Amino acid sequence: PADPTAPVSFTAAQLVAAVGAPVLAVVPKVSGWRKRTQTRLVTTSASGSPAAEAYRSLRTNLQFISRDGNMRVISVTSPHAGEGKTTTVANLATTLALTGKRVMALSADLRKPRLHRFFGLDNEKGLSSVLAGQAELADVARRVEGLDSLRIVTSGPVPPNPAELLSSDEMELVLRHLRSNADYVVIDTPPALVVSDAMIVAPRVDGVVVVVDADETTGGAASHAIDQLAQVGGNVIGSVLNRFDPSKARYYSYA
Repeated sequence: PADPTAPVSFTAAQLVAAVGAPVLAVVPKVSGWRKRTQTRLVTTSASGSPAAEAYRSLRTNLQFISRDGNMRVISVTSPHAGEGKTTTVANLATTLALTGKRVMALSADLRKPRLHRFFGLDNEKGLSSVLAGQAELADVARRVEGLDSLRIVTSGPVPPNPAELLSSDEMELVLRHLRSNADYVVIDTPPALVVSDAMIVAPRVDGVVVVVDADETTGGAASHAIDQLAQVGGNVIGSVLNRFDPSKARYYSYA
C-alpha cells in the first residue's frame, strides 16, 4: 500500500478521496513564481492567467454553495504552512469583490500573518488590536485601491496569546459585525495541524475550505486535518488543490 506519509502528487480525484469533500478549484503552478514567501495577487496582476481563472472557478463554486445565503462566512486553512492558504484567501476575496459583492478579508493568523502583504498594507493595527481592546473594528478595516467593495482587516501585531484572543467573546462580536456588514467574509487561519487556532475559528463560521499543495501535502496530513476540524464541529465544504502541475500528473486514465 501507498505510504500515507509521502507526498502523493495529488490529482483532484485523490484529493476528494483523502479529504472527503469536493474540490472547489484546482490552481495550477504559476510559472516564474517559485518563492513561497513571495506574494502575488494573480486575480488582478494576471487576470487572464489559468491561475486567475481557477480562483474565479472557486468563486463560482462558493457562490453556488451559498446561494441560499447560509454560507457567507468562510475560513481557510491548510494542514501545514506553505501550502497556499493565504494566497487563496487574498485571491478569493479579490475575485468576489470584482463582482461588486461586499467582501471582508480577515487575517486571523495571529502568529505568522501575511495577508496584508498581498495588498501592500502595513500591519501596525488589526484584529489583535481589536481583540485586545486597543482599537475599534471600523478603524482597522482597510480599503484597497481599485476594489471599492473589498475591506481588509489585517492581523495586527503578533500577540502573546493568539489562541485565547480567538476564543474570546470579542472575537464572536467581530464575526457577528462582519457578517452583518458584508456579503462574504473570508478568513485566513493558521495551519490546522500546527496550532489549535483553525479549530477555534472553525465552529464559528459557516464553512471551512482546506488548501493542499499538489506536491507537498501528504494524504495522511490532508485526512488528519479534516478529522481535526470535524471533531470540533467545523463544516468542511471543500478543498483547493494548489500548485497543480498537469505535466506531472497521470490523470484522465480510465483504466
